[in-house]
Amino acid sequence: MIAGGYLSVVYRQRQNFMRDKLQKFDIGVTDYPLLMILNKNQGLGCNEISKTNFINKSLVSKSVSKLIKLGYLMQKKDPNHRQRINLFLTDKGKGIIPEIRKITVEWEEKVMEDLSTDERKAFYLLMKKMYERSLRSFD
Repeated sequence: MIAGGYLSVVYRQRQNFMRDKLQKFDIGVTDYPLLMILNKNQGLGCNEISKTNFINKSLVSKSVSKLIKLGYLMQKKDPNHRQRINLFLTDKGKGIIPEIRKITVEWEEKVMEDLSTDERKAFYLLMKKMYERSLRSFD
């Protein structure tokens, strides 16, 4: 199997794991990344989230609508730009961030439990290199 095949399987398995664990919050695998992004950068708009995180605009829009209905996000008009809407976590949204982090750490620990510290460091280094090269490839 080529590297892309391995990455694809690991990604799908992670999505299945996350889907199962996130059910208790009524959110899915396309929703929680937005919460994590906004946790680090409150006030972003949909276009910024889409461009900087390589997420399809329609997926961002759909997830934002869902997260607002569930009470995890709120939107506010940008006082400096009349048409721009900024997104913010609500207290409810902030409240589930630690649990989402815990779930992502749980996944990582499960799939890396047999790796030594050196193997983990090498893995992260290689993944970072692949990430950076993939970004340069599509500029």
